[in-house]
Amino acid sequence: MSEEFKPWSINKGDKVFHTQISPQGNVSDPKPIPVEICSTYSGIFIRVKGYGDCSSADGYGCPIWIEFYEGKLMVRLWSDINNEDPTNSVSMEGALETARKEVAETHKTSPVKSARIEP
Repeated sequence: MSEEFKPWSINKGDKVFHTQISPQGNVSDPKPIPVEICSTYSGIFIRVKGYGDCSSADGYGCPIWIEFYEGKLMVRLWSDINNEDPTNSVSMEGALETARKEVAETHKTSPVKSARIEP
């Protein structure tokens, strides 16, 4: 468990990952920011040090939640800690690979140039 976060209440089969992100652009404090990701049966919860949601005590909040809801991949964001409901709910249906439109051969994304994670 990371010393940076309050402990999760996890169930058997849940997995917790620790990582960090480095601030980009013109920032006064370039130190990496701890991130914790918990994969559960109901979705993926993401905690970023110093950020939370309305219903959680400080240090326990998850302002980013990814879930399958009614057969669709959804990303829920709490960008306002004072709002109990997600401020944004984004359907990822438009990002389905099967939704890709045909483009000219010269404009196709090359797997070599892509930063995508291959399965």
